[in-house]
Amino acid sequence: EQYRRNMASFGIDNFGKIGGRCLLNQIGVGRAPETWVRNAKQFIAAWSDGVGKRADDWKASTVHRRIYVFAEYHFASTLRPMTPLLEGTSFQLNGLRSDPETARRPYLCAVPLPISKWVDRTLCAEFQLLTEVCEMVNRTGIELTSPELRRSVYGVLHMYLSEPSCVSCVGSMKQFQTLFPGVDFYVECSSVVEPLMARTELNLEAHCAGH
Repeated sequence: EQYRRNMASFGIDNFGKIGGRCLLNQIGVGRAPETWVRNAKQFIAAWSDGVGKRADDWKASTVHRRIYVFAEYHFASTLRPMTPLLEGTSFQLNGLRSDPETARRPYLCAVPLPISKWVDRTLCAEFQLLTEVCEMVNRTGIELTSPELRRSVYGVLHMYLSEPSCVSCVGSMKQFQTLFPGVDFYVECSSVVEPLMARTELNLEAHCAGH
Protein backbone atom coordinates (compact mmCIF):
# COMPACT_ATOMS: atom_id res chain seq x y z
CA GLU A 1 0.00 0.00 0.00
CA GLN A 2 2.84 2.37 0.83
CA TYR A 3 4.49 1.60 -2.52
CA ARG A 4 1.22 2.30 -4.34
CA ARG A 5 0.90 5.68 -2.61
CA ASN A 6 4.51 6.55 -3.37
CA MET A 7 4.12 5.74 -7.06
CA ALA A 8 0.81 7.63 -7.24
CA SER A 9 2.58 10.73 -5.95
CA PHE A 10 4.77 10.74 -9.09
CA GLY A 11 1.68 10.71 -11.31
CA ILE A 12 3.23 8.43 -13.96
CA ASP A 13 2.99 4.77 -14.91
CA ASN A 14 6.43 4.24 -16.42
CA PHE A 15 9.80 5.98 -16.06
CA GLY A 16 10.97 4.85 -19.52
CA LYS A 17 14.18 3.02 -20.36
CA ILE A 18 16.65 5.43 -18.76
CA GLY A 19 14.55 6.30 -15.72
CA GLY A 20 13.56 2.67 -15.32
CA ARG A 21 17.20 1.60 -15.34
CA CYS A 22 17.98 4.17 -12.64
CA LEU A 23 15.14 2.77 -10.55
CA LEU A 24 16.32 -0.81 -11.07
CA ASN A 25 19.83 0.22 -10.06
CA GLN A 26 18.45 1.68 -6.85
CA ILE A 27 16.75 -1.58 -5.86
CA GLY A 28 19.77 -3.69 -6.78
CA VAL A 29 18.67 -5.19 -10.10
CA GLY A 30 21.69 -5.34 -12.41
CA ARG A 31 21.96 -5.06 -16.17
CA ALA A 32 21.90 -8.36 -18.06
CA PRO A 33 25.18 -9.20 -19.84
CA GLU A 34 25.36 -8.29 -23.54
CA THR A 35 26.14 -11.87 -24.59
CA TRP A 36 23.06 -13.17 -22.82
CA VAL A 37 20.91 -10.37 -24.29
CA ARG A 38 22.04 -11.30 -27.81
CA ASN A 39 21.02 -14.90 -27.21
CA ALA A 40 17.66 -13.76 -25.83
CA LYS A 41 17.06 -11.63 -28.93
CA GLN A 42 17.83 -14.62 -31.14
CA PHE A 43 15.22 -16.67 -29.31
CA ILE A 44 12.65 -13.88 -29.64
CA ALA A 45 13.41 -13.42 -33.35
CA ALA A 46 12.92 -17.15 -33.94
CA TRP A 47 9.68 -17.08 -31.95
CA SER A 48 8.30 -14.06 -33.80
CA ASP A 49 9.10 -15.67 -37.17
CA GLY A 50 6.93 -18.60 -36.15
CA VAL A 51 3.93 -16.51 -35.07
CA GLY A 52 1.04 -16.86 -37.46
CA LYS A 53 2.00 -20.38 -38.52
CA ARG A 54 -0.06 -21.91 -35.73
CA ALA A 55 -3.80 -21.44 -35.82
CA ASP A 56 -4.09 -21.97 -32.05
CA ASP A 57 -1.61 -19.19 -31.19
CA TRP A 58 -4.45 -16.67 -30.70
CA LYS A 59 -2.73 -14.69 -27.98
CA ALA A 60 0.33 -13.88 -30.06
CA SER A 61 -1.59 -13.36 -33.31
CA THR A 62 -3.85 -10.58 -32.08
CA VAL A 63 -3.42 -7.30 -33.94
CA HIS A 64 -2.94 -5.03 -30.95
CA ARG A 65 0.50 -4.54 -29.51
CA ARG A 66 1.99 -7.34 -27.48
CA ILE A 67 4.53 -6.92 -24.67
CA TYR A 68 6.72 -9.86 -23.83
CA VAL A 69 9.45 -11.01 -21.47
CA PHE A 70 12.01 -13.79 -21.85
CA ALA A 71 13.83 -15.19 -18.83
CA GLU A 72 16.48 -17.75 -17.98
CA TYR A 73 17.04 -19.04 -14.45
CA HIS A 74 19.46 -21.29 -12.60
CA PHE A 75 18.56 -21.90 -8.96
CA ALA A 76 19.99 -24.14 -6.28
CA SER A 77 19.39 -24.58 -2.56
CA THR A 78 21.82 -24.86 0.32
CA LEU A 79 19.57 -27.65 1.57
CA ARG A 80 20.24 -29.69 -1.61
CA PRO A 81 23.91 -29.05 -2.36
CA MET A 82 24.37 -31.91 -4.83
CA THR A 83 21.64 -31.09 -7.34
CA PRO A 84 20.13 -28.05 -9.13
CA LEU A 85 16.82 -26.86 -7.75
CA LEU A 86 15.35 -25.25 -10.87
CA GLU A 87 16.81 -24.48 -14.29
CA GLY A 88 15.21 -23.39 -17.52
CA THR A 89 13.77 -20.60 -19.63
CA SER A 90 10.34 -18.97 -19.74
CA PHE A 91 8.60 -16.73 -22.24
CA GLN A 92 5.50 -14.71 -21.41
CA LEU A 93 3.18 -12.37 -23.27
CA ASN A 94 1.00 -9.82 -21.53
CA GLY A 95 -2.74 -10.43 -21.45
CA LEU A 96 -4.91 -13.34 -20.37
CA ARG A 97 -3.25 -16.05 -18.31
CA SER A 98 -2.72 -19.58 -19.50
CA ASP A 99 -3.12 -20.67 -15.86
CA PRO A 100 -5.73 -18.54 -14.01
CA GLU A 101 -5.02 -20.46 -10.80
CA THR A 102 -1.61 -18.75 -10.57
CA ALA A 103 -3.31 -15.41 -9.93
CA ARG A 104 -4.88 -16.78 -6.76
CA ARG A 105 -1.50 -17.50 -5.18
CA PRO A 106 -0.39 -14.35 -3.36
CA TYR A 107 3.36 -14.62 -3.92
CA LEU A 108 3.57 -11.13 -5.43
CA CYS A 109 1.35 -8.07 -5.39
CA ALA A 110 0.60 -5.76 -8.33
CA VAL A 111 -0.61 -2.19 -7.78
CA PRO A 112 -2.93 0.05 -9.86
CA LEU A 113 -1.18 2.97 -11.51
CA PRO A 114 -2.25 6.62 -11.56
CA ILE A 115 -2.77 7.05 -15.32
CA SER A 116 -4.02 3.64 -16.46
CA LYS A 117 -5.73 2.96 -13.16
CA TRP A 118 -8.26 0.50 -14.59
CA VAL A 119 -5.60 -1.78 -16.12
CA ASP A 120 -5.13 -5.05 -14.26
CA ARG A 121 -1.38 -5.11 -13.64
CA THR A 122 -1.42 -8.80 -12.74
CA LEU A 123 -1.76 -9.30 -16.52
CA CYS A 124 1.60 -7.64 -17.22
CA ALA A 125 4.07 -10.05 -18.82
CA GLU A 126 6.74 -9.47 -16.14
CA PHE A 127 4.31 -10.03 -13.27
CA GLN A 128 3.00 -13.25 -14.79
CA LEU A 129 6.48 -14.59 -15.46
CA LEU A 130 7.79 -13.82 -11.97
CA THR A 131 4.68 -15.39 -10.44
CA GLU A 132 5.24 -18.47 -12.60
CA VAL A 133 8.85 -18.74 -11.41
CA CYS A 134 7.67 -18.45 -7.80
CA GLU A 135 5.19 -21.26 -8.40
CA MET A 136 7.85 -23.47 -9.99
CA VAL A 137 10.14 -22.95 -7.00
CA ASN A 138 7.24 -23.77 -4.68
CA ARG A 139 6.65 -27.02 -6.56
CA THR A 140 10.23 -28.12 -5.89
CA GLY A 141 9.33 -28.37 -2.20
CA ILE A 142 10.65 -24.95 -1.20
CA GLU A 143 7.52 -23.76 0.58
CA LEU A 144 7.30 -20.03 -0.05
CA THR A 145 5.56 -19.39 3.26
CA SER A 146 8.80 -20.40 5.01
CA PRO A 147 11.42 -17.61 5.20
CA GLU A 148 14.08 -20.19 6.09
CA LEU A 149 13.40 -22.27 2.98
CA ARG A 150 13.25 -19.19 0.73
CA ARG A 151 16.59 -17.96 2.07
CA SER A 152 18.14 -21.30 1.15
CA VAL A 153 17.59 -20.54 -2.56
CA TYR A 154 20.45 -18.99 -4.50
CA GLY A 155 21.34 -18.56 -8.15
CA VAL A 156 20.70 -16.17 -11.01
CA LEU A 157 17.71 -14.84 -12.97
CA HIS A 158 18.09 -12.98 -16.27
CA MET A 159 15.17 -11.20 -17.93
CA TYR A 160 14.82 -9.45 -21.29
CA LEU A 161 11.83 -7.16 -21.79
CA SER A 162 10.37 -5.85 -25.03
CA GLU A 163 9.64 -2.52 -23.32
CA PRO A 164 10.56 -0.77 -20.05
CA SER A 165 8.57 -2.07 -17.11
CA CYS A 166 5.74 -0.14 -15.50
CA VAL A 167 6.32 0.85 -11.89
CA SER A 168 3.99 -1.91 -10.70
CA CYS A 169 6.27 -4.52 -12.30
CA VAL A 170 9.36 -2.83 -10.90
CA GLY A 171 7.72 -3.28 -7.51
CA SER A 172 7.13 -6.95 -8.32
CA MET A 173 10.82 -7.35 -9.07
CA LYS A 174 11.67 -5.90 -5.67
CA GLN A 175 9.19 -8.28 -4.05
CA PHE A 176 10.87 -11.20 -5.83
CA GLN A 177 14.22 -10.04 -4.45
CA THR A 178 12.73 -9.93 -0.97
CA LEU A 179 11.41 -13.48 -1.33
CA PHE A 180 14.73 -14.78 -2.67
CA PRO A 181 17.58 -12.58 -1.38
CA GLY A 182 20.14 -15.15 -2.54
CA VAL A 183 19.16 -14.85 -6.22
CA ASP A 184 21.10 -12.40 -8.38
CA PHE A 185 18.63 -10.54 -10.62
CA TYR A 186 19.59 -9.01 -13.99
CA VAL A 187 17.30 -7.19 -16.45
CA GLU A 188 17.64 -5.56 -19.84
CA CYS A 189 14.91 -4.06 -22.01
CA SER A 190 14.39 -2.83 -25.53
CA SER A 191 13.09 0.62 -26.33
CA VAL A 192 11.88 -0.13 -29.86
CA VAL A 193 8.76 -1.75 -31.30
CA GLU A 194 9.00 -5.50 -30.91
CA PRO A 195 9.49 -7.65 -34.05
CA LEU A 196 6.01 -9.15 -33.74
CA MET A 197 4.33 -5.76 -33.78
CA ALA A 198 6.51 -4.44 -36.60
CA ARG A 199 5.65 -7.47 -38.72
CA THR A 200 1.95 -7.13 -37.92
CA GLU A 201 2.00 -3.48 -39.00
CA LEU A 202 3.70 -4.41 -42.29
CA ASN A 203 1.09 -7.11 -42.92
CA LEU A 204 -1.70 -4.62 -42.29
CA GLU A 205 -0.13 -2.08 -44.66
CA ALA A 206 0.18 -4.71 -47.38
CA HIS A 207 -3.43 -5.77 -46.80
CA CYS A 208 -4.68 -2.18 -47.07
CA ALA A 209 -2.61 -1.55 -50.20
CA GLY A 210 -4.17 -4.54 -51.87
CA HIS A 211 -7.74 -3.24 -51.44
